[in-house]
Amino acid sequence: MISFGIVVFREVLEISLVLGIILAGTQQVANRWQWIGIGLVMGILGSLVVAVSTDQISELMEGMGQEVFNASVLILASVLIGSTVVWMKHHARQISKHLTEVGEEVTAGARPLSVLALVIALTVLRDGSEIVLLAQGLFVTAGSVTDMLIGGIGGLVAGTIVGLLMYLGIIRASARYIFAVTSWLLIFLCAGMMSQGIALLASADILPMFSAPLWDSSWLLHEGSLLGQTLHTMFGYSSRPSGLQLGSYLLTILVVASAMYLLKLPRFSRTRA
Repeated sequence: MISFGIVVFREVLEISLVLGIILAGTQQVANRWQWIGIGLVMGILGSLVVAVSTDQISELMEGMGQEVFNASVLILASVLIGSTVVWMKHHARQISKHLTEVGEEVTAGARPLSVLALVIALTVLRDGSEIVLLAQGLFVTAGSVTDMLIGGIGGLVAGTIVGLLMYLGIIRASARYIFAVTSWLLIFLCAGMMSQGIALLASADILPMFSAPLWDSSWLLHEGSLLGQTLHTMFGYSSRPSGLQLGSYLLTILVVASAMYLLKLPRFSRTRA
């Protein structure tokens, strides 16, 4: 519940910030709300199409075996989370600048109003699709539709409120710090999903090496307890982890964190330039 709420909160906050930038740059544009509404509807419909498509893909993949199917969903969700965190880390500033320019050009009449709808639709489609795919991955680990629904609604409300307050200037905290905290939470979530996917592949005898448990901490914190389930979903806690699980967990954190921070080095930037 908490982990899905964090995912939804972050994605909704991204959408809210995009809307805030667009609204700030088009205050003098007539009928802007009409095109913004069209963009929101288009993005939501597109996300629903993605949801239906993934359900059909899931049905086709069920013949692979439940363990392999669940592992595929978890690993795909892990890769998606990691790549999204890294991509947003390095492109958030450029996106903000581009959106500001689009708003100014629409205000000046250099671009049609339909551009507003397109920008918002693509934003909602991207973030909405991520929520759909991540929901599938989290459902494999959590398994409770009610908890995910509560977490999703909570994340939606919280993300909308924070985005609105930031737009109105009531919250002065920089969005950078909010995304920094949620980024690290998502990194742990990403690593947990990867390790759990690896564990499922090992249980299906696809990855048999190093599958023996390294320790057993169920006497201290059982996965079936409330705290154990929360840590299992959010951070990938396992009371009996294998060497392959632990290795994939640590490697995922190392790779994603390195991509987030090491790629900002001046030498790398000059090389890319």
